[in-house]
Amino acid sequence: PENLQKTWLREFCQTVQAHRPHFVALHCQEVGGKNYEASMTHVDSFIKELLSSDAMKDFNRARVYLDKNYKSQEQFT
Repeated sequence: PENLQKTWLREFCQTVQAHRPHFVALHCQEVGGKNYEASMTHVDSFIKELLSSDAMKDFNRARVYLDKNYKSQEQFT
């Protein structure tokens, strides 16, 4: 995931900087991979890198909603 994440974040940031939107909504699914138990640490890293990127510096707020309760299979999204 580290290699893919860096490439994806670079492309995303370039797109945001090129279009300079007033609002960005991003839905991510399977950021850490299909094995969510083993990959949940990648999600935290992804969010931190995304929010600290130059592309996001012009935004004055962010909201992140994460479902990290993967122990409850019936409710995990």
